[in-house]
Amino acid sequence: MLPHASRHDDTPAFDLDALVDTATRRIAPTWPLDRFIAVNPLWGFVEKPLPEVAGRLEALVGSRMLMPRAWYRSAWTTGRLRPTHLRAAIERSGSERTVARLETLLEHDAHTPRRRPLMTDVMDATRDLEKSLAWADVVPGAISRVCAAHFTAGGGPGLWEAWRTQAPEDQSAELLVGGASLRPHAASLPTSRDGLLRLAVAELDVEPPRLEDYLTALLLDVNGWASMCAYERFQAELEGESDDLIVDLLAIRLAWELLLFRAGGPRLASRWQLAMAGWPTFDDAAEERLDDWLLQTAMEVAYQSEIAEGLTRGVAAPRPEAPRAQAAFCIDVRSEVFRRALEATSADVGTLGFAGFFGLPAAYHPIGTDASRPQLPGLLAPAVRVTDEALPEGTDARRAARLDRGAVATAFQKSAIGGFPFVEALGLGFGAKLLANAFGLARPVRHPEAAGLRHAEHHARRPRLTAKADGSPLGTEERVDLAEGILRAMSLTRGFARIVALVGHGSQTANNPHAAGYDCGACCGQAGAVNARATADLLDDPAVREGLRARGIDIPEATRFLGGLHDTTTDEVTLFDTERL
Repeated sequence: MLPHASRHDDTPAFDLDALVDTATRRIAPTWPLDRFIAVNPLWGFVEKPLPEVAGRLEALVGSRMLMPRAWYRSAWTTGRLRPTHLRAAIERSGSERTVARLETLLEHDAHTPRRRPLMTDVMDATRDLEKSLAWADVVPGAISRVCAAHFTAGGGPGLWEAWRTQAPEDQSAELLVGGASLRPHAASLPTSRDGLLRLAVAELDVEPPRLEDYLTALLLDVNGWASMCAYERFQAELEGESDDLIVDLLAIRLAWELLLFRAGGPRLASRWQLAMAGWPTFDDAAEERLDDWLLQTAMEVAYQSEIAEGLTRGVAAPRPEAPRAQAAFCIDVRSEVFRRALEATSADVGTLGFAGFFGLPAAYHPIGTDASRPQLPGLLAPAVRVTDEALPEGTDARRAARLDRGAVATAFQKSAIGGFPFVEALGLGFGAKLLANAFGLARPVRHPEAAGLRHAEHHARRPRLTAKADGSPLGTEERVDLAEGILRAMSLTRGFARIVALVGHGSQTANNPHAAGYDCGACCGQAGAVNARATADLLDDPAVREGLRARGIDIPEATRFLGGLHDTTTDEVTLFDTERL
C-alpha cells in the first residue's frame, strides 16, 4: 500500500495508491495466442460515455476513434446522410447543437489528433531525430526486452526487481541514443517499487488532478506488455488471488521518465514544466471532436433506418409452430451467413442464435494429457469439467506415451544440431511427406486435437460432462440446473423439433500462431465442438429430461440433440454422434 502523498506541503494530500490502481485498471487485458479472444480495448473506461473516452485517449495517445470528417461529408453529398438523421442524432444525444451547426462542421476538415508530450517527447524535441534514434522508440524497446526475458523465464513476481537489478549496468540505451550516461542515475533509484513511485511523482511534479491521466499514458506507451500484465492480474483475481505485475511495469516506465528528467538537467526541467502547462491545450483540442460524435450518431441513425424495414419483414414472416429440424449456431458473424442460408432451404427448418459455448461453463481435459483448457468466455471461470469417454481401456496411457515420443522427436528436429540434417538423415523416406505438404495433399501437422491418437481413436472419443471443475462429482440435480439454464437462455423451452443440432464453429489453419483467433471467442479461442457435443449429451440424458419436465420444460421423447461443428474456413458442417439417432 502506497502512503498518501502531497505535491507540496501547502496542498491537500492525495491517495497515490488509489491513483495507481485506477490507472492500471484502465488497461484492457489481452489473452494469450493459444486462447485468443476479442477484447474491448476500452474495457477500463466502460463507466464513461464513449465520446468522453475518445477525447481522453486522443489527448493521451493521439488515437482517433472516428472516421475523418471527409467520410461524413461524402455520405452527406451522396444523400445517405440527411438533415432528418442529423436532427434525430441531436435529439437522441440531448445536445443543444443545431442542424445548421452540424452542416457547417461537414464543410471543414477536423484537426489532426495530437497527444500530450511525455518526458521522452520533451527529450526528443531538441534532438535531430534524422541522425539518431528517438527516446520515444528506445524506451519502449528497452522495456520490451526486460519483459520478454522475464516472461520467457516463466514470469511470476519480480519484474520490478529484475529491471532494478540490471538497470545500473545496462548501456544499451546510451549506445543507441548517445548523450549523457543514465547508469549513475539508475544506481541511485530506490530499490523498492513503491519507493520509486513516491519519489518519481514528487520529483516530476505532476499536478495531482492530472496524475491519473499521466500514469495511464505511460502504460499505454507500452500497451502490449501492459495488456499482458493486466491479463495476469485478471486471471489471478478470478481465482481469488492478486497480481501486481502491471504495477511493476508502471514503475519501470515511470523510472525511465525520472532517469531522463535527471539526465536532462535544469534546462530540461524548465521544458518539462512548460510541456505540462500545455497539456490542457491538447485536452481542449480533443474536446472539439465531441461534435463529430453527433455526425457519427447521425450515420448510425441512417444505417438503422436502412435495416429496420428488413427486420420488420423478417419478424412478420410466418413460421411453423414446431419445425422438423432446428439448429442453434454461435452468434458469431461467420456462422450467421450459413444460418441464413440453411433457413432459406425450407420453411420446416428453424435456427437459433446463442453464444458458442452453449452455456456450458466447462474446462476440457483431453484424455492422456495433463492439459486443461477453458471452453467458455474469458470473463468467466470454469465450473464443470469435460473429458473424453467411449475409448478402449488404456487409451490414456498409450496416448501419453506417444506424445512423449513425439516431443523427443520434435525437440531433435528443431534443435541446433538436428535441425539441418533432419531431412537428409531420413532420406527419401521423408520425400513423400514433403511432396504431400507442398501440393496441399496433407496437413503439414496433425490437428492438436488428434495428436497422439490413432485415426480410429480420434473419431471414437466422446467429450462428456463428467464432474465439477475441481473434480468432485456432479449430481443429477446440478446437471438439471445446467440444462435448464441453457434452454431458458436459448429461449428453447417448447416447440422442440425431432432433431435439434447444436452447432459450434472452428476453422482450419496450419503453421499459424494466430490460429485461435479464427476459432470461437465464446469458447476462449477454441473450436466449439467440445461444448456442442457435451451439451447435446446432457440434454439427451433421460434423468435430466425427467428433472426438466418437473420444471415445466417437456422435451418430447422422440427429440434428439446432436453436437456439430461449422468449419468457417470451408463452410462445411459436421454432425457428431449421429448413431444416437
